[in-house]
Amino acid sequence: MFVRFRIIVEFILLSLTMANGARILAVFSNPSYSHHQVFNCLVDAYLEQGHQVVVITAYPVYPKGQVPRNLTQIDIKEISLKIWDEEISKPIANKENNIVTLCTYSLTSFVKIVKKQFEIEEVKAIIENKNITYDLIVTESLMKTNLMISHFHKAPVLEINSFGPVYRDMENFGAPEQPLLYPNCMRKRLINLTLFEEISELHVDLSLQRLIYNVLYLGSNNAMKNTPEFNSVPAMEILQNNAQMLYLNTHPIWDGIRPVPLSVVYIYGIHKKPYEELPKNISSYLEASVNGVVYVSFGTTADLSLYSAKIQVLLNAFSKLPYDILFKWPKDELPGKPDNVKIAKWFPQADLLKHPKVKVFITQGGIQSTDEAIDAGVPLIGIPLIWDQWASTERYMRHGIGIKLEMNTITEELIINAVTTIISDSSYRRNIVRLRALLWDAPQQPLERALWWTRYMLRHGGASHLRAPAANMSYAEFFEVELFLILFASSTTLILCTIFICMKYLIPTFNFGLDWYAYGQGFQSNQMVSPRLKASTYFV
Repeated sequence: MFVRFRIIVEFILLSLTMANGARILAVFSNPSYSHHQVFNCLVDAYLEQGHQVVVITAYPVYPKGQVPRNLTQIDIKEISLKIWDEEISKPIANKENNIVTLCTYSLTSFVKIVKKQFEIEEVKAIIENKNITYDLIVTESLMKTNLMISHFHKAPVLEINSFGPVYRDMENFGAPEQPLLYPNCMRKRLINLTLFEEISELHVDLSLQRLIYNVLYLGSNNAMKNTPEFNSVPAMEILQNNAQMLYLNTHPIWDGIRPVPLSVVYIYGIHKKPYEELPKNISSYLEASVNGVVYVSFGTTADLSLYSAKIQVLLNAFSKLPYDILFKWPKDELPGKPDNVKIAKWFPQADLLKHPKVKVFITQGGIQSTDEAIDAGVPLIGIPLIWDQWASTERYMRHGIGIKLEMNTITEELIINAVTTIISDSSYRRNIVRLRALLWDAPQQPLERALWWTRYMLRHGGASHLRAPAANMSYAEFFEVELFLILFASSTTLILCTIFICMKYLIPTFNFGLDWYAYGQGFQSNQMVSPRLKASTYFV
């Protein structure tokens, strides 16, 4: 009770002191740190513009005691990370290397995470307090269950994704869906597909669509149905209509030049920060390198200790290379580490990649890592581990900026050949430098674009007027299946009626005429005529 009372008092004080700004509720419940690099940039920008922001987050923007006056943070990190470690981070590495299986496991866990977060007292206070109104709700598209909050607070919803479109994002906003031309980023293969592979990928896409509906949409409603506060929440398909704009932290070129409505806004590179000088120890290491440096990082999501056998393969390959290796490793010790490998729990990655001694970046293919490599002009070797990383590394090959390897099939020879090829073939670096120029040639900076469209939604009370006619349509509605069936039934009925009339009236008359014609011909040429005509001649 005290917690709820404190939050209500904070809201009242904020409304008195920040009368000119909009009131924004942001919900970022994903426990993966890399996603929050994007979200926190947006929250910071909202605060600078004077908006009152309430953020429910697994990675708070500010530590306690340093929170700005116009920000209320609800910290859900502890419970979120606990479920993340138990349900996703460790068990997922032991699952078979199948994208549908991985997504089934992940989506089920996402629903569990949000359900637990909704049970936190401070979050319940936000949901149940009808006296506070919001001008805008911002949620992560990946954690779709959070849309339920829009049922309690009637405000337009801005969805944001820290990478490309996932699940039914494009369908929900009325952009064309074509699984081969415009594939979902939760796919393993995208380019140079054989006919058999195209059929296989179509099957994967259909399986993912069915999975998303059953686990994420129906699953969200089923998970919350026993919670009294959520008894009145409508189906997720209906709640999806509350989402009026979608931000994607990717670029149209990277997304395959997908035709999208105005309600879908690309904000590629929103998390980019100005260059900062490298720490002395790292700078000295780079400068001292004779042949150059290979930088290795597999992000923050996967538990690398579960890939120990493959990590040893990597280390063996590194020991045979003439380059120095900087390896981001989450522990103080790395068994089997060769002398040319330096490990650390953290590197200033974006700044490190811009050093001229860095020759190649070995990465899991995370979108933030990929963005930073493109910005630095460093070619990539992608070894995907989960989710969108397969699609991302497929695009390395499409744009000629890197090489893709599979963790379960890597060998020392493959690693050595990949590193040698990338460094010796200058086309990879030329391609990534050219791609950087293309991606950053825009009339607006990404953060400026994101803020402009946010202000647009606030000025007009949402963006429902930008809603595409096909938004949130089912396939049956989009392809006019009902109309097709009516036309098919009508055409079939007309054809059958025509056949019936011909069989009943026209064909007997036609046969009678043929009989008399054959009778006449038979007398002229003594040819065989029909038995019926022969019989009739006996009575002439």
